[in-house]
Amino acid sequence: MTNDRVRGRVWVSARIQGRILGRIACYWAIYHAVLWNAIFVARYIAYRASLIAGDTEVRTIGQLYATFASDYAGLALCAVLLAPVFLYDVFRQSHRIAGPLVRFQTVLKRMIAGERVSTVKLRKDDLLTEFQDVFNEFIEYYNQKHGLAPNDARMNEREAAILEQVTQVRAAVLQEVESMAAEASSPGNRPWTKPQAGPATPRS
Repeated sequence: MTNDRVRGRVWVSARIQGRILGRIACYWAIYHAVLWNAIFVARYIAYRASLIAGDTEVRTIGQLYATFASDYAGLALCAVLLAPVFLYDVFRQSHRIAGPLVRFQTVLKRMIAGERVSTVKLRKDDLLTEFQDVFNEFIEYYNQKHGLAPNDARMNEREAAILEQVTQVRAAVLQEVESMAAEASSPGNRPWTKPQAGPATPRS
């Protein structure tokens, strides 16, 4: 199996990869925002319980939030520092999805145009390898139905046979041309050549 085009780019589809990356980044931000505020609510409930029990002094909501932010600043810092690493890994995973989809799309467009297509071989770390076998079966069916070679080996055999026939025809034509040229160059076949006069006969 051969690839019609080697996939070397990381950003193969802005529409697919961009949407996946944007959605995951949104989920990442929502998760940490909910986690941050959930922890603050838990701290506030604990503060109210301590206030009712008389174990703590009265503080405003701003003071409580400032204390909470200083205590959990490390959590926010870790979330910010890990975000690029997390998003980069998601980006690479999206390439393993978008790459095969773009590959299949390209082959389908060539099939619609009536071109011969080779079977598809995805990378070993792509996530759509299960679909590859079914897609290749369809390619073989398409090639057979349209009288096209299902692989490069059969196509090379056909091209070699056609080239041999062309060579034979060319040799026959050249032989015929040489034969006609030889006939035309013989003295008896030159109508435009004047006969040479013989030696003069002396008068008696």
